[in-house]
Amino acid sequence: MSGKGETVVARESDGTHGGRGRVCALMAFYNEMRYLPGWFENVRGRVDTVVLLDDGSTDGGGDYASAQAETTMLLRNDPRAKAGWDEPGNRRKLITTGQELGTDWFLTIDADERVEDAFWDDLDALLRRAGESGTDAFKYRLREMWDSPTAYRADGIWGRKTKLAFFRNAGAAHDFDESAWHGEWVPMHYMREERCREIPYDLFHLKMIHEADRIARRDRYKALDPGNQYQPVGYDYLTDARGILITPLASGQSYRGMPPA
Repeated sequence: MSGKGETVVARESDGTHGGRGRVCALMAFYNEMRYLPGWFENVRGRVDTVVLLDDGSTDGGGDYASAQAETTMLLRNDPRAKAGWDEPGNRRKLITTGQELGTDWFLTIDADERVEDAFWDDLDALLRRAGESGTDAFKYRLREMWDSPTAYRADGIWGRKTKLAFFRNAGAAHDFDESAWHGEWVPMHYMREERCREIPYDLFHLKMIHEADRIARRDRYKALDPGNQYQPVGYDYLTDARGILITPLASGQSYRGMPPA
């Protein structure tokens, strides 16, 4: 291991899915062993390469990720050399590594997020239309699962949440978002030129299911961003249940990688 971190190349990709272009899943994680098995289940057989960054985990997550057959490359930040969570730095490391592997599209979902099955069923047709229309990035509907892995909160701001998490590799033209928190993975010029499109597929966020996790998330962000510099709406809403509306998954809607009990 080097002084600043270790890079592990686990194995090579076996090619593309049906000629639609290579898809690379990117993720940075820290002590997410609770969610990693489900994350791998969600992307297994659906992407061509997986590039991960272990930001100094102490729960065994890095070793677990390294041992998975899907992992193409694992980057490690040495916990002795890092100062806090460097979100923009981690994004840059992951994207540039994925670019070096020759990917066409990036999927950037967190350890506690799951893409619904229908997206993968329709992906070939979606990318074909993207080529015709010039679309470079796709925005999922973000569903915050609440009290259940099969129901989400839909009132107010909760029903309007989205996440840009699937986008075309821009190569050397990728202009990175340097925001310290809540930054975008997509090249910033994709957003300026309105090259992003919202699609009718859900991305399920699992770390809001339990009340204790909701409280911990609120308190963590309030400590990191006490002046609401990076999110003007603040963070108290994460635990405010007034006017709550819970919506179950639609009939036939599903995702792989259900959370542990």
